Amino acid sequence: MSRLLVLVSGYNASGKSTLSRKLSEDLGCNRINGDDFLEFIRQSTPYFSDLDISHVNTKYDMLKQFKVDYRNQLATVLLQADQAVILDVSAHKKITRQQLMGPLKSIAGAKTAIIWIDISEDELLRRLNAREQSEKWVEQYHQKGAYERPGEDEADYVLRYDQNNYDEIKSRVAELLG
Repeated sequence: MSRLLVLVSGYNASGKSTLSRKLSEDLGCNRINGDDFLEFIRQSTPYFSDLDISHVNTKYDMLKQFKVDYRNQLATVLLQADQAVILDVSAHKKITRQQLMGPLKSIAGAKTAIIWIDISEDELLRRLNAREQSEKWVEQYHQKGAYERPGEDEADYVLRYDQNNYDEIKSRVAELLG
C-alpha cells in the first residue's frame, strides 16, 4: 500500500460516511471519522454518555480539540507507516481543508486527493429533514454557508462524487494506491 491521503468532503448527510466506508472496505484503506471517536467516548466514558454530536453544545465543545487531534495524529501515524488514509470530514470551506490537510501533506511521499460530494440542495435538505432532530441539522446547514468546491491547488487530485459514479471513484482511488 502507498501513502495516500484522501479527504472526503461535503455537508452533513451528503453521503461522505457512506462513500468513505465503502471505499475503505472495497480497497482495504484506513478510514478516520471524528464522529466515530466521539461515539467511542460517549460509550466508554460515563460523563459523556449523554453527548449529542448532532450539534454544538458544552460537552461537544469540550471534546472538539480532542477530535481534531485524534484525526490528525492517527492519520500521521498511518501515513508514516506507508498506509492509505481516508478522512471522512465535512471541510466545506477551503480554509478548513487547508488547515486539515496542510500538516499531513508534509509527510514525505504522500499523495493527496479530495473527493467532494456534489449533491443538490433539495436532496441534501430532504436527507437532513429525515434525520432525528432535523431542525438542528437544517439550521446547522444554513449557518455553514455555501460549499466551496475544492480547487486543483488543494490536492494532487480532485475528484467529484455525484452519488452515481462510485465505480469511477473507486477505480481512480485504486489507481492512486498503485
